[in-house]
Amino acid sequence: MTYDDFVKSRREMTNREFGRLVKDSMWEDEPEQTFLVYADSFYISALGDGRYDLLIGNEETITSDTTSLSDLEKQLFDYAQSECYPEWQQRDTGLKADDASSPNP
Repeated sequence: MTYDDFVKSRREMTNREFGRLVKDSMWEDEPEQTFLVYADSFYISALGDGRYDLLIGNEETITSDTTSLSDLEKQLFDYAQSECYPEWQQRDTGLKADDASSPNP
């Protein structure tokens, strides 16, 4: 999946809808929040005041005068690629996941 494909996959939904999509009930009891969901697996939270929030591990980035939504999308894409690269390569090229791994140990 390319960066452009990743951004084009963006869908807006609530945190609860996202939880149902990924089969995770952790958001059912949380206050409703808007998520921007990418590749049906990764999300950026809308804070409700025009800003967006990306949390990866313990690192949180919020849009500001110097950080745009596009900046967050690039960070999320880089993370998603590191998590999904073999699957995305397989889908894009027809390779099996084992074929996409490095031949060097």
